[in-house]
Amino acid sequence: MSQLAKDNPEKLESLRQQWTEELISRSSSTETQRRLRGLDFKLNLERQRKNSNELGRCVRFSQMMHESFSELWSSMQQLLVNARELNALCRENSFKQEEATLGENVVLLKRKRDS
Repeated sequence: MSQLAKDNPEKLESLRQQWTEELISRSSSTETQRRLRGLDFKLNLERQRKNSNELGRCVRFSQMMHESFSELWSSMQQLLVNARELNALCRENSFKQEEATLGENVVLLKRKRDS
């Protein structure tokens, strides 16, 4: 790849675009495809910046990745808080949590029968 970048950068760019499109097209959901296209757009804008050298772009891409991981981490933490609050609410209201056979992410809440 580094040799191709030195000898024929246009060919390397063409391959990058082709592989990116193939990856996006193979994504299972339209939502994932939409998000990947948005990310590709952001990365292309960063590549086109006039005052950006290769090292600067690398640093900016790294910052973008860390920001994205930070957002993901925050979302996961909020989900955990919500799950704990839901569990507490279920205990307070005498609900019994049972796993459903409808799918991995489905949970049914049934009221405990008074004995």
